[in-house]
Amino acid sequence: MTATYNTGTGKFDLTGVTSLGSSGDTSNMLEALGLKNATISGGNVTGIKNLEAVSVSAELSSLGITGSTLTVNGTDITYDPSVGGDTIQDLLDAINNNSSVQVDASYDSINGEIILSNTETGALSITLSSDGDVSALNLNNPTSETLGNNAEFTISTLNGGTTLVSNSNTVEGLIQGVTLDLNKVTTEPITIGIAEDPSGYKTRLNNILSAANSMLSGLKAQDSSFSRSFIARIKNVLGSIAGVNGVDSFTSFIELGLKSTLDGNGNFTGYSLDETTFDDAFASAPDELNKILWGDSSDTDSIYSGLSNGDTGIMVQLVALLDSYVDPDVSSNGIIVQVQDSLTSQIKSVEDSKERAQASIDAMEARLRKQFSQLDVVNAQYQQQQAAVSSLAAQSQG
Repeated sequence: MTATYNTGTGKFDLTGVTSLGSSGDTSNMLEALGLKNATISGGNVTGIKNLEAVSVSAELSSLGITGSTLTVNGTDITYDPSVGGDTIQDLLDAINNNSSVQVDASYDSINGEIILSNTETGALSITLSSDGDVSALNLNNPTSETLGNNAEFTISTLNGGTTLVSNSNTVEGLIQGVTLDLNKVTTEPITIGIAEDPSGYKTRLNNILSAANSMLSGLKAQDSSFSRSFIARIKNVLGSIAGVNGVDSFTSFIELGLKSTLDGNGNFTGYSLDETTFDDAFASAPDELNKILWGDSSDTDSIYSGLSNGDTGIMVQLVALLDSYVDPDVSSNGIIVQVQDSLTSQIKSVEDSKERAQASIDAMEARLRKQFSQLDVVNAQYQQQQAAVSSLAAQSQG
């Protein structure tokens, strides 16, 4: 057997080998030389371990690393190569903790090099540069890069049916509103049926109904003629016939799944959406369902962003009702502001009356105090006169 040490790779090469190790071998020599798990091929063995590889805890300064910035995929990663500065592990952490890099970094302690893997799938290369010497990390060796595979597919109705590629198995944007998940490799054509998904629509309506229920609950708690009137108008809009032209399948929100919710005593508490009824309505006539709820046009300005489209549909009528209570363009307008102004005026009138009454009371109190003072003076005079008369009477008797 002949053994040589490759200074370029830091590994042992053996020739003329028939076997390595024995049951009686108690040393760790083969492991230490990186030969323990190496494969014998044609009597030749190459060690699997770079004997010059350093530990992940080694300081960058001990490797002769210079500079202070490593640029990975266009993102700068700073490091400290001075004595007592960053280690290899510190550099790995800096790369892995920066989401903009889109790279996972690990350390191959057998070969003594940093391994970078793209977190994005497909045939994407990793770009590297540095303002110093980082060759000891074996980062900038283009021959060691292994690219992933792009997904290849065709869509008969796009680009003449020619092959398209994607670096992800999830393909978006080619067909409006459709996401393709490429789950297996096949050369056979696959027919895909595309249908509208009502889930987003239902989520939007449920959010609107939830907000309406909160408003109705607050109004009910006020228990005033104003709040009762407001509740009645909201219920009238949501339960009314929309009256949109060109709609034959539906006449109201109720036919689309709107339900009144009741408490244990049978009292109205708000609204909910029967999703089965809504799904059936959506599947049978989605355009007419949209007209019932939103109307025919595509834009109606409102501060209520969840309702800002349509022309004469139920949701737009609700917009108009809410806008009549709070003007979206002029905050000083609207029924609520008018009621507030009226209440403020009444409060001011009462306060003014209180002030006038208090002023009258204060004036009367001042008059009474003055009269009392005058009576007190007169009383004192009478007492003096009485004393004088008593003195004269006593002198006359003497």
